[in-house]
Amino acid sequence: MKEIVQKLQKDRRFELFLDPVDAEGLGLIDYREIIKKPMDLSTLKKKIPSYTKIESFKDDLNLIAENCKKYNKEDSVSLLFKSITNITTTIDKHIL
Repeated sequence: MKEIVQKLQKDRRFELFLDPVDAEGLGLIDYREIIKKPMDLSTLKKKIPSYTKIESFKDDLNLIAENCKKYNKEDSVSLLFKSITNITTTIDKHIL
């Protein structure tokens, strides 16, 4: 699991997902109302020791993509959505 997260962290396509969303700093006043369970790669890496099943790890990885899709409109952030597609494809390649 750690190796997967490290690969994603080094990949520039996923740099938007490295750290928690700075909702206040970015002026996203409704972010916390819409996204109930934030997730990012640094949080995921910290949680690795607590995962007892690979499915839980994968669920949290997918949560990054789900949160992005939930908060953003696809047409307004097409590059972001390409990154999300890449992250879910990468997840499947490494875990399945």
